[in-house]
Amino acid sequence: MGEASEIEARQGELELELQRMSEVVERLERSNQTYELAHRLAGANMWEWTLASDEVRWDPGLLELFGYTTEDFPGNLEAVRERLHPADREAWQADVQACLAGEREHRLVMRIVRPGGETRWIRAVGDTVRDESGAPVRMIGLALDVTERCRAQEELRLSEERLASLMKHSTEGFYLFEPPSPVPIDLPIEEQIDLLYEGAVVECNPAMARMYGLSSPEELIGKPMRELHDTENPESREFLRRAIAKGYRSSGEVSRELTQEGEVVWFANSLTGVIEDGHLTRVWGTQVDVSERVRANQAEAELRERLHHMEKLNAIGQLASGVAHDFNNQLAGILGYAELLAQAPHRVDLVKECAEQIRLLAKRSGGLTEQLLTFGRREKTVAKPVTVDLHALLQDVVGILERGIDKRIELELVLEASAPQVSGDPAQLQSAFLNLGLNARDAMPAGGRLSLRSREVQLPASGLALDLEPGTYLEVQVTDTGIGMSPEVRRRIFEPFFTTKEPGEGTGMGLASVFGAIEAHRGSIRVESEPGAGARFSIYLPQHDTPAAAEAVPAASPAQTTVRAMVVDDERVVGRVTASLLRSLGHEVTLYVDADEALERYRADPQAFDLLLVDLQMPKRSGRELLAQMREVDPDFEAIVITGHSYDGEAERAIAEGACCVVSKPYGLEELSAALERALSSRSSV
Repeated sequence: MGEASEIEARQGELELELQRMSEVVERLERSNQTYELAHRLAGANMWEWTLASDEVRWDPGLLELFGYTTEDFPGNLEAVRERLHPADREAWQADVQACLAGEREHRLVMRIVRPGGETRWIRAVGDTVRDESGAPVRMIGLALDVTERCRAQEELRLSEERLASLMKHSTEGFYLFEPPSPVPIDLPIEEQIDLLYEGAVVECNPAMARMYGLSSPEELIGKPMRELHDTENPESREFLRRAIAKGYRSSGEVSRELTQEGEVVWFANSLTGVIEDGHLTRVWGTQVDVSERVRANQAEAELRERLHHMEKLNAIGQLASGVAHDFNNQLAGILGYAELLAQAPHRVDLVKECAEQIRLLAKRSGGLTEQLLTFGRREKTVAKPVTVDLHALLQDVVGILERGIDKRIELELVLEASAPQVSGDPAQLQSAFLNLGLNARDAMPAGGRLSLRSREVQLPASGLALDLEPGTYLEVQVTDTGIGMSPEVRRRIFEPFFTTKEPGEGTGMGLASVFGAIEAHRGSIRVESEPGAGARFSIYLPQHDTPAAAEAVPAASPAQTTVRAMVVDDERVVGRVTASLLRSLGHEVTLYVDADEALERYRADPQAFDLLLVDLQMPKRSGRELLAQMREVDPDFEAIVITGHSYDGEAERAIAEGACCVVSKPYGLEELSAALERALSSRSSV
């Protein structure tokens, strides 16, 4: 019994030991499975080399990587060496020996050449297993295919080398700029600019440094932007404003900067800011030196300006010559008639004739100055349009031409419009058509035919490229059989100061003033002409559907009411003439040549005067200022303003401020009488 019990107990112990061994084996299998799974997931393969037998064991994946099969793999170290790239064998051998000697672990990246000639990169890691005496017994480790990573690294290296070479040899400047601290992009732009000026270039190429007169990038790196930009010039901050407004982007924008020596240079920029969490952290950019181009453009602009100035001087010379010629003609007539008056003061018939001729000559001189002023104003509209009977106006024009052109020129007037009314300034329109008639006269030195023809047309119309609103227009054609025009002359015919006449024979303003007058009436003018075939000017004016009222010509007779007038004009001669004309109309006149004296007198007794006639342009105070100060005393004090040139808008402003009307110099009895009637009418309606 005792022996049987002992056997049973021993058997139980064996069963327990077998159970423990089974559990250990199971854990080892699970561990090996986990290890193999980790290897597969990592793409790594196990290898082992036993030194004593020179036996090499590889995972199947490693066999496949080296181009072996299980059947043809020799299973020794020479099999490894055979597949290594010839250039890497020596380094591999040295590494293995160092590992066996205990100098280091096995860590090596090497190339293998597969049977088909394909090169792959392998990363091998391992360690040496030693016996109790420390002698190497075997090496074990892992091998990983890192071909794609190595190729990417090689591409990156080559790319960096190419980029470095490009930056080194490029003529463009490459740079990386960083502010001293990230710049919040929600700050006001001016504050962002101030922070940017404290930033600096942290990387750049040699070309960038050369642009600032420096010999190497190291000299430029670290320099604050405020030392590079021309901060005193508004262009510098404006460049940054535009870039910030575009989200720290710029393409082709030109910046004004300074070299090391303080020379101004200009760079065309392309830059991109890096924004992180609402802050600008850095700016990458390139720039090209465009200083020569900018300077060339500036020189070209200066040259154009000088040429333009020379052209203006030449035009002014032509203008002065033509104006002098025309004025001298009028002055010669005035002087001649004045001398005749002095020689025979008792001949009433001669006095009347001379006085009338002097008046007409003065009117013509006034017409010339009005042409100058009309051209200077370049008005786009008519200030106070009235309804004008265009047929009656054309008849007047033809009547004037009949008395003043060569008898060898035949005049023809054909009026076909059924409703010939337009809205505008009759004086401007008459002057425009008269200028066209005189221009046609000059084109027919040996005689010919001048025709004026009117008709109604609907626009737009086929064949007429006119920039006009659709509607009914009156077309007036002024046609001559003269010498015609070349295409070059036709293109320039409406340019101010352009003339084909000899120096001193024309101002070059006639057709320019025609163009301005027609444009002011919302019309258009076109010209057709060929050399030797005459010319046709076609004028288009919007038809006005209100019949023209008969124009009342004010009579040069005394007004029924006697007016106590104050005349203020710093030109004593003009003031005396004005006072004399008013007195001839039966009015009481007090003349002042000093505005201060006039103001003092009026303040002393404002009831002594009914009306002010004041020159707008005076040295101490203007006519507007004088009227305003007098109206502080009496807001209803009536005034007529007199001007020799209203192109600066003074007359219009005086009317807006309460003056009843404007009289333009030169003026006579008729104009003064009409102005007085208007003033009295205005006063009676208050």
